[in-house]
Amino acid sequence: MRTKVLLDGMWHFQIDPNGIGTDQQWFLEDNFQYMDPLFIGVVPGCWNRYAAELQNYKGVGWYFKNFEIPAVLAKKKIVLHFEGIHGDGSSGVEVYLDGKNIISHKGAYSPFKYELSGISTEKPHFLAIRIDSVQGGGIDRSVFLAFSDWIYIDDHHLNQKIEWVSQKNAKSVELTIKSFLRNDTTQEWNGRIEYTFMHQKAVISETRRNFNIQNKNSRLLTTVIVMDSPQLWTPDNPFLYELHTRVIDSQEHLVDEDFTLIGIREISTQDEKLILNHVELPINGLKIQYTSAQFGSAIPTVYLMYKLERLKNEGINLLCLDHLVDSKFLTLADHYGFCIIQSADVFEVIDSHAENLIKTMIFRDRNHPSVISWKYTRELDLSRSINEEIVTRWMNSFDKRTL
Repeated sequence: MRTKVLLDGMWHFQIDPNGIGTDQQWFLEDNFQYMDPLFIGVVPGCWNRYAAELQNYKGVGWYFKNFEIPAVLAKKKIVLHFEGIHGDGSSGVEVYLDGKNIISHKGAYSPFKYELSGISTEKPHFLAIRIDSVQGGGIDRSVFLAFSDWIYIDDHHLNQKIEWVSQKNAKSVELTIKSFLRNDTTQEWNGRIEYTFMHQKAVISETRRNFNIQNKNSRLLTTVIVMDSPQLWTPDNPFLYELHTRVIDSQEHLVDEDFTLIGIREISTQDEKLILNHVELPINGLKIQYTSAQFGSAIPTVYLMYKLERLKNEGINLLCLDHLVDSKFLTLADHYGFCIIQSADVFEVIDSHAENLIKTMIFRDRNHPSVISWKYTRELDLSRSINEEIVTRWMNSFDKRTL
């Protein structure tokens, strides 16, 4: 079973306008304790909102926090997750744990992670994060520890094929579920996987199959579920199903589970028109910047709900995002019925790092029915090297459900 421990909340923060923190080893807890003054800031949050004197600060900033590993979870697989840090400067983000540099990351707002399995439970650990930001930065998405068994669901990919009885009515949908499972133990593992397809807790269909995975190995399981007369997802009627996936061992113990929202829809274009479920969708779109004067880019869920409800009442049905947003925004868009053009911030030379940023974005968000297309820059910058053909090929290979 999975357990999630949030590291959100109060963190210590210090500015580093002269870039001396690394040389002075601020990442060591002994040195951190003698810093004066230290700011207190909320994570998720933007440092420009922590104090009046930080309102216009741009450059390097450091975050510090102590945390402990619960002893009862010590034998689990442990992964430290960052859902997004606004470090868009040249040196990006550096993460230190107990004085050691464990991660270097570039890509503002993109998620990244680091495995901590085997870490000690006997003492608190010290986390220091150096952020280089040219626009004002911060840890503006959640930070958490994920604990799981050593047999786990690594990823889900859902494909749909709708059979139409008429131009507007769906006869059935063939849902292909690709489950990527991982065995990180030293022994072969035998068990089964169960899929329960539901709507508001009412079971529509159930499927199960036995499987095995060799030790230290992965396995892809492909399962097809056919449902007659499905309800379709549209902006006017954002109908959502739920897929509950469970992995169970030979002793009938639940090892891992996953919940995925599913919207049945088919998207295409024709003569520069957007076609949703064989019907032209009149577009009333808006390009939005995922920031607010009050919260920066660390926007609380309740505020997002307020903004989306206002846009819905104004008749907006398509949102083009200026940079990569987090999953909670897309989940709300699924429920409210917005079509989304999701964005990855790729401004630099197209290389393996840029490919990984795009892949991470698409793999995380491709099952959201609201996401109908991808883009890879906020604004076209002709001074940067962008190979559109390569980027488009990556996007098409990672997700075939979108435009």
